[in-house]
Amino acid sequence: MVALFNFLAHTLRIEIMLTTNSSQHSYAAQVIRKLIDGQDVESHLSGLLNPWKEIGRNIAACPASATLRTQAFEASIANLSDADEIRRMVFAADLKADLNQSQDLFDQVSLPALPDACQVSEKEGQSACSWLDDYIAHSKLWSPRGFEWFHESCGLWILSIVAARRVLVHMGKTRFTPLYIALTARTSSFSKSTTAGIAMSTLQRAGLDYLLMPDNSTPQKFLMEMRSALPEDYAELDDFGKARALNKIAFAGQRGWYFEEFGQGIAAMMRRDGPMTDFRGLLRRFDDTPDRYESGTIGRGNDVVERPYLALLVSMTPADLAPFAQRGSSLWGDGFLARFALITPPLGARRRGRFPKGERRIPANLFMPLQEWNKRLGIPEVELLEEKATGKDGKNINSLRGKVKPLAPVVLELSEEVFEAFYAYDDGLNEICNKLTIQDLDGNYSRFSEKALRIAAIFASLNKSPKVEISHWARAQAISERWRAGVHFLHQQINSPLPSQTLETEERILRVLRRMKGASAREIRQQTRLPAREINQILDELIEAEIVLRETVGKATKFKMLEDVDF
Repeated sequence: MVALFNFLAHTLRIEIMLTTNSSQHSYAAQVIRKLIDGQDVESHLSGLLNPWKEIGRNIAACPASATLRTQAFEASIANLSDADEIRRMVFAADLKADLNQSQDLFDQVSLPALPDACQVSEKEGQSACSWLDDYIAHSKLWSPRGFEWFHESCGLWILSIVAARRVLVHMGKTRFTPLYIALTARTSSFSKSTTAGIAMSTLQRAGLDYLLMPDNSTPQKFLMEMRSALPEDYAELDDFGKARALNKIAFAGQRGWYFEEFGQGIAAMMRRDGPMTDFRGLLRRFDDTPDRYESGTIGRGNDVVERPYLALLVSMTPADLAPFAQRGSSLWGDGFLARFALITPPLGARRRGRFPKGERRIPANLFMPLQEWNKRLGIPEVELLEEKATGKDGKNINSLRGKVKPLAPVVLELSEEVFEAFYAYDDGLNEICNKLTIQDLDGNYSRFSEKALRIAAIFASLNKSPKVEISHWARAQAISERWRAGVHFLHQQINSPLPSQTLETEERILRVLRRMKGASAREIRQQTRLPAREINQILDELIEAEIVLRETVGKATKFKMLEDVDF
């Protein structure tokens, strides 16, 4: 047996890239884990890529002993550069996972492959952003059912907010670092709100939540909030309140926003002449970071935002989007959805993690680097100017107005490697796009390289680097590739008519449960007018998926969303 292990360690020298098709590797890790445990899963080896297949065969050749098979596994990966990552994935795999379901997910991640010329290994970016690594670990711990990519994307949203138009790269034009991120998944299946809430808490603990916009807003209120106006009660505020008010003015036009019910917002935006319609054009324009944005109406006059910048995080469901984003719809064609990173789990994916015991607290290694980076980038100075006006009664009115003295942003250089990698990636995406039969995604494909550059610039600035290096780009491109997978998942889901109708019905039931904090089947029927048989069938599916819990108190049976239950 020792001779066999030595032979394996000597002969198995196949490299593995763990940065793309992550669901394939997760599926393979589950197969290997079950083999080590002695389970009869050899039939699944044929669907694996190397070196997973060779590792599995070597393990299967050993007697069904956990000790011997673990030794065979270790010998098989001994000379692989990714040994540590393979080991981590295998022993983190769920022994009870359904491999048939995992294979279904594996099949869904078949993306048009990038040309070899623009392939970059995420391994080169392992040191690109230790803060993001720490944030993902914390977010996974406290939102254990959140989709894997949600944690990463919420961390990036935080960094994009703090950058606040103070980080840029000159490359043909001025490029700042705003990110629009959409967490798109079934209600409560992937803890969108819980995962986003951790990001909000992190900003609050860092004392930077003054950068956030109000939760709900019309386009008119949105623009008013981004003007440098002091609150009417400024004189009555304590020192802390005044300092916070001045900070909001300093960054009046550079803000972050979490729009939780964006699906309803989309519906309102699509109504002609509705109160939210202007957001479609406004959000597209803000993503371009013009020097000035001006909007005027006869009733309100002009709303002017200086140096606009928005880091946007939204939550929605595929069912919310389905009525407005079918194949060929204007939301794809006019560039609106192309501005977003559409983070979408594949169909059938779900997580069953449990919350840890104890109180959630944001650790110092998350909030202190944000405070230090914000200070290093600089805080614009606000000058208070006294203005005099005459009231309707003819009396003089004295008021204060804040005047912002903008700072020069930090300009980052691009290394020659990053310059070449950017264009290789952009050209590769264009090559794929020209071969796609789905024209809806043209706008998304044309912007993935821009998104990657924004992320890479954020990493460089946070790490105090004056230049965007290939390590920053490598990780940024790998993230952009996950986002590319997400947009394909979403487009597939909202263009599948039967599943979309089922999801729409499911969402109606879940909205009732969320609004009422629990309801009986009869109450759900009264609220939705759905047939009782259909309601009961969907409730059974939601219970099996551990999204809804059935509670019986006396003779009454209530259904609650799991997130509303106190254990």
